[in-house]
Order: sequence, then structure tokens, then C-alpha cells
Amino acid sequence: METYRPTTAELVIDANDNPINPPKLLKPAGFAMDFLSTPPSMLTTIEAAELFMGDKPISAIRIRVAGVAELSDDSQLVVEKVAREIEEQTGLLTDITLGSSPQPTLVHVPAINEEEALGWFQQPWVSIGSSITLFREAKIGFSGLIVSTMAVAVIYVWASSLVSLLARRKEFAVLLAVGWRPNQLSKLLFMESAILGIFVALISWMMLGFVYVTEGATVLPSRFVLTGLFGFVVYVLGAVIPGLLVRQISPYEAMQTGEISKASGRMVRTRGLLSMAFNHFTGKWKRSLLSIIAIALPTSLLALFLYVTVRLQGIMYTTWLGQYVALEVGPVHYTAMAVALMIAILTTAEIMWQNIAERQGEIALLKAVGWKDRNVRLLILIEGMFSGLFAAIIGLALAFGMMWGLYGQFPTDELVFILATGFIPIVIGILGTILPAERAVRVSPVRGVGGNYSNRKVIEKRLKWMIIVIFLLVLGAFVYTLL
Repeated sequence: METYRPTTAELVIDANDNPINPPKLLKPAGFAMDFLSTPPSMLTTIEAAELFMGDKPISAIRIRVAGVAELSDDSQLVVEKVAREIEEQTGLLTDITLGSSPQPTLVHVPAINEEEALGWFQQPWVSIGSSITLFREAKIGFSGLIVSTMAVAVIYVWASSLVSLLARRKEFAVLLAVGWRPNQLSKLLFMESAILGIFVALISWMMLGFVYVTEGATVLPSRFVLTGLFGFVVYVLGAVIPGLLVRQISPYEAMQTGEISKASGRMVRTRGLLSMAFNHFTGKWKRSLLSIIAIALPTSLLALFLYVTVRLQGIMYTTWLGQYVALEVGPVHYTAMAVALMIAILTTAEIMWQNIAERQGEIALLKAVGWKDRNVRLLILIEGMFSGLFAAIIGLALAFGMMWGLYGQFPTDELVFILATGFIPIVIGILGTILPAERAVRVSPVRGVGGNYSNRKVIEKRLKWMIIVIFLLVLGAFVYTLL
């Protein structure tokens, strides 16, 4: 019915290019040749219209497609199919107005003939396909963040299981020495993971119940059950690799120290802190890969989400529908991103913590020959920087690939902005090595040379409290977004 609504416009810039504040609202003056035309004032029949306009009085036909009741990808496909059939059968041009939105547009009215220039007017024009674009980008951004957060959580569970195996290797060697069988150790790891999985499932169901009670949201029974089972399965699967590796432990390893793999190569010649840190980083590349993936996934989604947000903000200032959609994209998305990044920090911290535990003899020797605490601390922080650097490269590569797949073009205009997000994973990698670096600084040369590799209870207690605090912060952020 907007065809019969009187057109309006706001004069925002006069003929001398001076802004008008507040803008002047203009309406039709009733003159047929005026800039603002008068809407139709009567209805007629096609036969009567032929008397005035000839044998082709129809200029446009509006069609409502049956079965399309909401804005979705399926509805868009149905409408596009009908539009193609109309063009093939009639040869007429079709425009799909589903998913369109009014767009404030500046129109310049210059001097014509004897009429003076009026200036710049702002009018609501229709932007074809703007809302379906917003719908798809917002959906991709939210779904991608959820998938990324879940993937990082899975990696953290698997990394924790692996670190637990490495830290308890002597314990398992002692059990083997007193008569335990390797399959019993595997069952022990699976039972421990199953117990943790049960607690995770219970917590998940409690959180869903909280949402159901406070928000009145409808939760399908199947989805409710599957949510808890997913956490349980993740923890059980996390025990698969440790369950296989524990079978390779020999009883005599109770008297040895070191890593599972006795071979350790060096990619570059050690000439300083950078090369030494790089060799340590590549020497444990399998563990480092877990940390890299945990940081790279949220980094790629962060770059993509910020790019989509920039596009939404761009449409927000030109499309009225975009104002609503852009306001909807916000706290929930960034909360999920923060959760993923905090989990990545914990993953890096646990892996580096175990690396330091296995390198206490080396660190003690370095301190015995004159290394300062700041040098030891810097060595560990540089290793974390390498994790973040490789994660930044992989994450940005994934982000550019997703942008190319979504938009079919390289984001040259926002290139500097997107590349700037590469500093975030580097910071994440360094943050994840702060506590392990402090632990390395506190290694005593006497304890290291003496072969004492027991963990310091005070530092372990600090790490546990840090994990508890981060968990409470994540839980508080989750509850805040719900309220």
C-alpha cells in the first residue's frame, strides 16, 4: 500500500552545499511535474486505462508467492524459483522484494530549465535483498561462534587428558611395576573421563533448566538430552589417545625422566633466545599444534565476525531494517568469543605447564651457568608468542577463505583492519604462558640438578584458583547475557 502513501523527503543540504539542521520535511505540492509526485487518487479498470495509455497499460504486476510466510533461506529459494519460471515463460523482468528494506538515499535536485537548484534530499528508497543479506550474515556469525567455542572446548578437554597422562606417567609406571596390566590403566583413564563427563552432563542440564525456568524458553526433550550427552561423549573420546599411549609405558620408566618421544630434532641452529625458543616450540610440535588450533579457530571467527559486523554497521546507516539487526548482533556473540579465547588461554597454559615440568633439569642448568630470571621468563614467553604467531597465520588464512566463500571477493578495503586482529592470538599465546613462565623462574638450580621434579604445591594451587576464577567469570557472563 506504499504506492498510495504520500511521498516525503527531507532537505538536508541546500543548493549552496550548506547542511540544514534540523532537516526540513517536504511533502507533495499537488503539481504533477514537481519533484515529489502526488500519489494516485483513484482506481480504475484495465479497459479504462487502455483508453488513456494504449494497448499496454500495465507497467508492473505484484505477485505474492504461496507458502512463503517467513524470512529464511528456504523461502528465498522458493521465491527465486518462481521468479525464474516467470522470466522463462513470459520474458518479463522480475525483482524479488522479499528480504528488502527501506533505505535512506540522498538525491540531488539540480537546476533545470528556469527552475533553481533545490539541493540534496533524503528519501526512503527500497534496497533489494538487504534484509536477507543481514539474515544470512548474522546467522553465519552466530552459528560460527557457537561451533568455534565448542571445538575449542573439545580441544581443551583432549589437551587436558594428554597433559594429565604426561604428568602421571611415573605413577602409571609404578602401577605396572606392582602388577597392573596395560588394559587396566586404559580402563582407569576411561572411567575417570566418564566420571568427569557425567558431571559435565549434569551441569549442562542444570544450566538448561535454569534457562527454562527464568526465560520460559521451550526446550525440546531430545535437544535437552543430547546437550548433556554431547559433553559426556567429548570427555570419553578425550581418553582414547591417552588410553592408547598409556599402553606404551614401561615399568622401568619410573626411574626415568623425559618425554614419550625420545627423539628430538632441531630445525635451526641455536644462537639466542629466539632460536632456542623456536627449537623448543617445534620439538614438541604435537602439543603445540593443539594450542595453535585452540587459538586459531576463535581468531578466524573473530576476524570474520568483525568483518560481518562492519558490513552490518555499514548497512545500518543506510537501511532501516539493518538498525534492528545490528542491535541484535552484540553481547551474545562477543560473550561466546570471550569464552573461546579464555579456553584457548587455559589450553596453552596447561600445555606449557607440562612442558616446564619436563624441562626443570634444563632450566636449572641454565640458571646454574648464569642465566637471569628475566632471561628464563622471556624464553617461555617467546615460546607462547610463537604459538600465537602461527595461530594468527592459520586463523587469518581461514578467515580470508571464509570471506572469499561468502562474498566472492577479497576484502581489500578492510584488509588493514582484519590483519590487525592477528595481534590478538599473539597476545593470547603470551597470556597463556605467564604462569608457566613464573613457574620456570622459580626453579631452583639445586632442586633441578638433584633430580627433584615434584610440582610445587603453591604454584599448582594458584593455577587451580585461576581456572576456578575464569570458570566463574564465564558463568557470570553467560547468566548476564540471559538476563
